[in-house]
Parts: sequence; structure tokens; C-alpha cells
Amino acid sequence: MQKVAIVTDSSSCLTPQLAASRGVEIVPYDLVFEGQVYRDGVDSPSDFYRMLREAKRPPTTAAPSPGLFLEAYQRASRRAESVLCITLPTNLSSSHNSSQQAILLARVELPNVTVVSVPAPAVASGQGLVALDAAELAARGGSLADVADLVAALSPHIHFYAVLDSLEYLAKGGHVPKVVAWIGDRIRFKPILTARNGKVERLCQVRSKKKAMDRMMAMMEQNNPADAPIRALVMHADAPGDAQRFADRIKERFTCDQ
Repeated sequence: MQKVAIVTDSSSCLTPQLAASRGVEIVPYDLVFEGQVYRDGVDSPSDFYRMLREAKRPPTTAAPSPGLFLEAYQRASRRAESVLCITLPTNLSSSHNSSQQAILLARVELPNVTVVSVPAPAVASGQGLVALDAAELAARGGSLADVADLVAALSPHIHFYAVLDSLEYLAKGGHVPKVVAWIGDRIRFKPILTARNGKVERLCQVRSKKKAMDRMMAMMEQNNPADAPIRALVMHADAPGDAQRFADRIKERFTCDQ
């Protein structure tokens, strides 16, 4: 039995297969769409993006309930003496608060298991990389304190970039005015974003998807001037071809541990 097992939420963008192979328990967010609730990564509809394009109102998300976190803690406790949960930062989601409420429940349901929850220093695939590194240290016999310290220490080493092909869905979600989205799409602005410790920032904007990919590649090079080996996760929203081509570029340009 390991000393620690890792739990994280589905905003980490880890596929179920990858998470299972590393022993990471995933707690799904809820996607509320046209009155129907889907669990992210569990029973999301295969035609989600078609539904998204046709919908008059965009879907909303709901953080996992304390009960779902408790179930994940219970599964994790079957193979470890303690559990470390890694969630989105508190200013981006109520997921962390929900995980903390589940810890109170776990003190009754799992009296012999220590459970700790910490916010990730990165979002989306950045959070996924943190969870994978934490799981690797746990598999090597790291203690709960060791693994929790690693999560905090990874903050300056995790670099997250995202390009938006359209501002339409930010506008539908109320994150930018509709007129700004309309103008941005008309002149083909592609904003490049980053996020760290719960703070999302726009780094720049370019005029084409190709230039956006080139710029993100350049940013990766700037953050790795010594050409050290890296670990990379590429995520996408209904753009598997673009994602695969970008992943291939990364593998050609960098030495990838994973």
C-alpha cells in the first residue's frame, strides 16, 4: 500500500485512461446543458460540440459536490494510507471548498485516513501536469508532506498557454462584451492566455491560428533556454487535428520525458 494517493478534479484535462494509468482519481464537474446534467469525462455527450454550436444558451458548469469528492477519497484510501486532493484555485471555482467539506465527512467515514486538499498552482492541463508529478512522487514512496510540498514548489515550473480561435463563447458566457467579440472575430484576433495561481492573463493577440501556434512555441522556448527535457500536455476543444500537429511540433523541437 502506498503512503499517498492523488485525487484531482476533471478540470485537470487528464483523460480517464491517462489518469487511471498513473493511479489518479478524477472527480467530475457537472455540465448543465439544455436542462440535462452530464458528468464531465464520464457521460458527456459525444456530440457535445454540435450541441454547443446549435444551442441558444451556452452550458454552465457546477463544481463537484462534497459527496463526489468523498467517494474519490474512499476509492483512493483502498490503496493508500493518506490522500492528497488537488483542485482548481479558490478564486476560479468552488471545487476547493467542496473538497474541504468532503474532508470533514471523511473524518467520520474514513477515520484512519488523513486527507488534505490543496489548490493547484496552474489550471487545466497545467493542473493535470501537477497531478501527474504528484502521483509519480507518491508512487516512489513520498510522504503526504513531501507530495504536498512538491505541488507548491512546482508553481514556477509549470507554464500554461491557450489560444482562443473565437471570442464567441466568451461573449455568450458573459466574459467579454458581445460587440468586442464581434469586432475581434471580424479582424481575426486570436488572444493567447496564461494562468498561474488562479490568475488568468492575456499575454498577447495575433491575427491567425498559425501565428498563435508559432508564438506559443516561441514562449515555450523562452521558458526553456537550456533545452532541458520537458513534460507536455496538449489540450483542445474540438480541434484534434490542430492539437496533434502542435504535439508533433513539440516532440520535434523538445526532448519530451512525456
